[in-house]
Order: sequence, then structure tokens, then C-alpha cells
Amino acid sequence: MAEFHDQSGREWLLEFDSYGNTYYRPARSFSGSFCAHNYLRNTVDYLSNMMLAPNETMTIIAGPHPRFKSIRREFTFQLEPCRFAQRIMAARESVARELRTDLALIPAENNEILSERLDEQAGHKHVAQRVLDHDENTSDASPLRYQNYQLMKALLTRRAVERFLGRLRFEGRHIEYDWLKLWPDWDTQVQNGDDLVKALLRLGSVTCIGRECVIEGNDRRVVRDGVGLHSEARHEFWPRDFVDELLLLRARIANEWMAHLTPEAIKEEHLQIMRAHLKRTTPDT
Repeated sequence: MAEFHDQSGREWLLEFDSYGNTYYRPARSFSGSFCAHNYLRNTVDYLSNMMLAPNETMTIIAGPHPRFKSIRREFTFQLEPCRFAQRIMAARESVARELRTDLALIPAENNEILSERLDEQAGHKHVAQRVLDHDENTSDASPLRYQNYQLMKALLTRRAVERFLGRLRFEGRHIEYDWLKLWPDWDTQVQNGDDLVKALLRLGSVTCIGRECVIEGNDRRVVRDGVGLHSEARHEFWPRDFVDELLLLRARIANEWMAHLTPEAIKEEHLQIMRAHLKRTTPDT
């Protein structure tokens, strides 16, 4: 979205395929601005449909301004969705290169989380390590690299939690499954994923009796809605025991994404989109 400086282009993109209503919410906070961790769209379909969208004639009216005695002016131009799709594909190639570099930093991010917690437990002052060495004022990276990095970590953590939930359910650990499914508030509390992992490390024990789960030293209660609700047996577990597996999953998923973000893979995907577009728009002879 930052690549489109003209207001008409931004508005068209937000309206296309209901992107603005579903995927983008302007807000000051990171978590309020993007909810993409809930919606990973099919890129090929999205860009293919954009390339097929018809051109639109747009008219911009400027003036008159009473203070500067300006006159009314009208500017008419053609808005070409096909060119928008090409610009987005060019931006994707640039961002993909950065993401491959940044995904390799996830093991260091995981180590930083554990190191901070160890220092807390030992009563030492933690000296934070800057894992992503990026300065927006001097770097030639994309303008939203830092925000993309935070979003990437949020997506990784979300996917890691989903896989871990699948494992809990497969192993029949329904109480822990219900609690972890309901406890994180992804839209308002989870920022970049690291904060969720840190919260799990700091939480006290969770005690579940029947439907209600109570966290030691925490006022928030979770009411279960899954398997075994009528069981009155007391069950206790520690959320910190989830962390090792979640961090391993984050690193594993990061490696999987790196394999999908090779320059060759991205270019081939874009060629597939353009070949399909030419095939659909070229008349049969």
C-alpha cells in the first residue's frame, strides 16, 4: 500500500476484492493496522483477478479555494488495474528478498526471548540484543521493512500455535488445547508474536475444573467449550511448558517459508500469472 502515493489508486486497491474491509484497518498500533495473520489470501487468484479488472476513468476535481482565489480544475485519467498488479508483483519480489534474509534471524529471536527470561529469573538486568539491524533513515531496504518484520513474526507465531494446537488435540490433551485456543487475543493483545511467547513464560500454573480455567496470579479466566466439559477432575499445567515446542515450530516454519520465497519461485509464480492472463485475453485465431 505504501507504493501507491496517489489517493485514487489507494482507494481503488482498498475497494478491490473487499481488501479494505477485510484485511486493512487504519490505526496507530501495529496490531490494529494489520490483521493479515487471520487472512492469507491466494496470491495467484488475487493478482490474476486484478489483471482482468477493467480500466476505469477517474476524474479529480481541485478548487476553487476562496483564500487563494484558485479556479476549479478537473483532471481525468485512466486507472489501469493491470499495471497495479505489475507494480505489486515488482514489490513482492523486493519484499521476498528481504523476508528470506529476515526469516533466517528467527533462531536468534528465539534465543533472545529465552535469554531475557533467564536474566529475569536470575535478577539480572537484561541487555537486549538488536537482532534486526535496520535503520530506516540510512537503509536502502523497502520503506516498511521493520513493520514487515514484526508482521512476519506475528504470522510465524500464529502458524506455530496452530500446529501445536493440532498436536495437543491429536494427543488427547483437550483441556490444554481449549485453553491455548481461547487465551491469546490475537486482534488486540498479540503484537509481533514475541510478546505471546514471553507471556506464556511468565504465567503461573493453570488450573481447570470442569469448564473454568484459572491462572495463578492472573485475574483472567478462560471458559472452555470443547471436549470433556462435564468432567470435574482437577487438571493443572504450566503454559511455560509449551514454549520450547512453539519456538522450535517457529524456526521450522521459517525454514519452510524461506524455501517458498526463493527468487526463482517468486518469478515463476509471476510468470504463471502473466501467462494465464495472456492466454485469457488473446483472442483465438
